[in-house]
Amino acid sequence: MALDNPIPASNFVAEYQVSGIPWVTSSSGTGPMRFSFGDTSLSGTWAEHVFVTQWVQVTNTTVGSNPLKVAFTQRGFSTSNFITLDSQQSFTGELRVTEIWVSGSSATTFEIIAGLTGIRSTMVLPITASRGFPAVG
Repeated sequence: MALDNPIPASNFVAEYQVSGIPWVTSSSGTGPMRFSFGDTSLSGTWAEHVFVTQWVQVTNTTVGSNPLKVAFTQRGFSTSNFITLDSQQSFTGELRVTEIWVSGSSATTFEIIAGLTGIRSTMVLPITASRGFPAVG
């Protein structure tokens, strides 16, 4: 019997055991800004080229007193479900997400680096309060 080329889903452990595919960006500006993990510039639908992370690191590279807010949904900013990184502070977590939201002042600069799995974003549930994730927005 053929396996019919199984597609990895969010609970496919092997995708989290191998080294992640690197994804890096740096930016500045106000927000909230959405960053999806993958290549959204490719043709096709947005979700075809977005992947699930193994881990994520966000660093506020600003020199001065410009905090950076980090959330996992846009609504997280309005419901206080975000973390705040002061200048030169970073956050690293082993997180299974497909996007991250950041917000700061026009002088705030930051870097985001992630290790990606081969799991497409279409294979995971959206993180929303209506799906049982009330602490993310």
